[in-house]
Amino acid sequence: MIKIDQIKIKWIPDEAGDVSYLEEFKDDPEHQEFWEIDRKRLEDYENGFWCMLGCVAEAVVSYPIAGDEQNRRLETFSSRGIWGIESDCDELTRQDFGREEIDDLKQHLQVFSVNLDNFNQLADKALAEARL
Repeated sequence: MIKIDQIKIKWIPDEAGDVSYLEEFKDDPEHQEFWEIDRKRLEDYENGFWCMLGCVAEAVVSYPIAGDEQNRRLETFSSRGIWGIESDCDELTRQDFGREEIDDLKQHLQVFSVNLDNFNQLADKALAEARL
């Protein structure tokens, strides 16, 4: 039987994060007050006070080798991932992204007929441990 051994949520630096939205009001004289706020935010990004992240849920699953339950092979399944998340977002936002990736991971595991009996328990544990 294919079973889930572990689920984790990974926060990964988004090296290709797009912060161009912070320059939306740069050349707009009617919205200079917004540009001042965004300019400061862009400066903080460039100075490393925050960054862009990706969120991915992973499940380590195992199955017996040659029918021997004592010897199992491990495989890792991953969700699609969400990228471009601001690192200083609040905890509720992080939890929402984590849940979204957990849901995607569950669908992925179902395609491969992985036993999901312990999925919710492991997913809840992963969400609790996913604090940055």
